[in-house]
Formats: sequence, structure tokens, C-alpha cells
Amino acid sequence: MIKIKDTPAKSREIYAKISTLFSEADINPTPMNYLVWYHYFVGENSALIEEINNLKGGAKSFTDRLGFRLYEQLVEEPESEAEKEYDFAVRKFVDGIFHKMNHFSTNIKDQSTQIGTYAQGLKNPHINAIELEKIAEYITTAAAKMQTSTNEIRDEVQNSSDEVSQLKKQLDEARAEALTDDLTQIGNRKAFNSTIQDLAIEHSNTTEPLCLIMSDIDHFKSFNDTYGHPVGDSVLRYFANIMRSDAKENETICRYGGGGVRHSS
Repeated sequence: MIKIKDTPAKSREIYAKISTLFSEADINPTPMNYLVWYHYFVGENSALIEEINNLKGGAKSFTDRLGFRLYEQLVEEPESEAEKEYDFAVRKFVDGIFHKMNHFSTNIKDQSTQIGTYAQGLKNPHINAIELEKIAEYITTAAAKMQTSTNEIRDEVQNSSDEVSQLKKQLDEARAEALTDDLTQIGNRKAFNSTIQDLAIEHSNTTEPLCLIMSDIDHFKSFNDTYGHPVGDSVLRYFANIMRSDAKENETICRYGGGGVRHSS
């Protein structure tokens, strides 16, 4: 899954650079090659930048094969196990319902055809009681079968939906854990970067204020050296709890490095 959160203006700027480069270096403009060079111009993927900068022939030596390797190794973000399990469950859920609905549709079609045949027979003014009883019995049986099929589909949907919901909850918990600082239990640097990107895009076309507050504990290294890291860790947790308890609904608290940050909108 590729996650890009650049503003429209920055995306257009990078697009212009890529278009010029591809034209000058005669690079095949495939989506994969585009993504590789997009991340190169974003300037945050140091490994990718180093690989491309070290090309002996420069951009003109960039090939589809190289683009594929760089994409797989340095650009594409592999799914976590929780994401893979969730995606599999969703596909299984959809496939199961699709199969059930096809089976149900086929049965309905067959039964409708038979009921239509019997309906024509009802127009016969000379129909006898035995034939009427046979038609009534068939319609009753067909209705019962349709009700059973409907109940099966309903139960299948409910059970599968519960399973998918549980996996979705586990996935959300795994993602939240990946964005949480182990020591202070507030957002980590990854959470900070992601939130800042979202807010920058959200506020790029508005006049609403966006506030970022960065705080630091003075002389904290000396404190650690004097009292030890376990005590220092307790101070960080205490400081994080103060910030978290005072945070408003539109504020996110994160630990950026040694200290913590707060941004609000």
C-alpha cells in the first residue's frame, strides 16, 4: 500500500519535474516508474535517492527493470500481517456472499419457472382438486425453501460480518500500537508526521488557524546522569500524562524525540 499525503501544489510541482525528466531521459512513463521518481523528488527516501544518484549513466540509464526493483525494494510499503489477514477475510466474505447469492438466484429462477408453469395450469377451468392440492403443496414447499435460503444468507452475512469486524478492530489496534510511543503511551514520531501531513492538506485551502507547539525539558540529560534513566523515564511519563490530560478533542499529543510536541487546529 502506497501512502502519499502531499498537497496538490506540491504534487503538481513534482509532476512537472517528472514529466520533464522522463522526456529528456526517454524514461518509459509507467505508473511504477512514476512512483519511483515521485518518491525521489519528495526527498525523504534516502536509500532510493542514493541508488538513483549513483547511476553511472544518470537518469538516461534508468530502465524499466531497475524501476521495478527500486519500487519493490524501496518504495512499496509491505502490508502488515494484520492487514493481510483483514484483506483475506474481506475477500473471503465477499466471495462467500457472492457464491450464496448465485446459488440463491439459480434456485429462485428454477422455482419461478415451475410456479409459472403451475400458474398457467390454474387457468384451466377443468382443474381438479388433486391438481390444486399438488400446486398448493409445491408453492408451500418452494416458499419454505426460499425462506431457508434467505435465513442461511442472513446468518452467513452476520457471522462473516462479525468476523470481519473483529479483524478490523484488531487491525485498528495494531495500527494504533504502531503509532504509540512505548514509554509515554502518547503518539510517536510516525504519528506526528502522519498527523502533520493530514492537517497540512486539510488546512491548505482554508483560513482556519493551525497551531503547533513544541516543548522540551531543560537539562534533561543532566537529570538522567544524576538520578538514572529509570527516574528520567518516570519524569517523561509524568510530563506526557500532564499534556494528555489537558489536551482538547482537536489536539494530538506526540513524542517527537527526547521530548514531546502538541499540535492543534
